[in-house]
Amino acid sequence: MPKYSPKSSEVRPQGLGTQDIYEFDNGYSASVVRSPYTYGGPNGLFELAVMVNGDLTYNTPITNDVIGHLTDDGVQEILAKINALPQWNKEEEDRMAKQKRIEDLKGQIKDAQDLIAKLQSEMPV
Repeated sequence: MPKYSPKSSEVRPQGLGTQDIYEFDNGYSASVVRSPYTYGGPNGLFELAVMVNGDLTYNTPITNDVIGHLTDDGVQEILAKINALPQWNKEEEDRMAKQKRIEDLKGQIKDAQDLIAKLQSEMPV
């Protein structure tokens, strides 16, 4: 597996750790941070976020959140997965975001229906 190198690195002021940015030809990038306030940072581990156009994206097959508690090797494995993603496509990203929102709303509707049924069953006749 190739070792990926960051395009930029930054040491954050006031002890807020480090951030490395990795960029890929497919339009994705990754932010890898380590600080006392990141998932795993207090234990010397890294947190990674998948990005598009400088913004975090939660609509990839890799993750729908940041990934924490990563070792150096774990970071490299995730970077390889990001590099292997198909070319970023705004329309597909929008479609995936809408589909996720629909699924979230369906869950909320079911929860509301269950609550209504419960409350109705508790009402005196």
